[in-house]
Amino acid sequence: MPRPVNRKLLDPITDRNINPKPYLGYMFETAQHNLDSEILNAIRQRCSTLLLQLLKELQQRLPDNYKQLESMALLSPEEAIKPIKSNTIIDVAEIFGFTPEIIDKIMQQWHILHINKWHSEEIVQFWVEVKKFSNSSGDNIYQDISTLALTCLTLPHFNAEVERLFSQINLVKNKQRNRTSLETLNSNLCIRDSLRKSGKCCYNCVLPKDVLHKMGSVENIRNQ
Repeated sequence: MPRPVNRKLLDPITDRNINPKPYLGYMFETAQHNLDSEILNAIRQRCSTLLLQLLKELQQRLPDNYKQLESMALLSPEEAIKPIKSNTIIDVAEIFGFTPEIIDKIMQQWHILHINKWHSEEIVQFWVEVKKFSNSSGDNIYQDISTLALTCLTLPHFNAEVERLFSQINLVKNKQRNRTSLETLNSNLCIRDSLRKSGKCCYNCVLPKDVLHKMGSVENIRNQ
């Protein structure tokens, strides 16, 4: 899981405590003695204003429940197997609308998760392992907590991933192909992603024979 952003940076009252004389780097600080005091103050003020504006734009991009979403960091394997764990996992369960009965089960499973020995250290593989776990009776005693964790992991935690997808959409659905259907667009994006993950491209990807058979000849495609 990504490390949470410093909570102080997300506090809406940060602008009240901003440093009026921020450190602007070694080169600037050593050269400031050659600047007029009025010019120096103007530069510092403009830099402070820029940083404050960037901070406000960052705050605007965050959801209202970002404090609850920060609790998702608890789902990392390192945190999950600790004997003593925080109860803020409740906030995450409430976001996804779990019933009080299920949340109670989640908390029980959350606090006994460390009694078993787990082998996976990567977060997705860890919770898949928890999801597949069964005791001597064949029951999965971690069904609810693993469902919550895997549900959280389906969220796009990085804006970059979403923005990358929109960039791919713009490349595929351009002015010449603006009437491309949603189904065709989705198929094209899936193919691109599969090729990228396998380290291949359209010119060196070998299609299976059954796929080629389903496609048929060019004449058959034109006649459809």
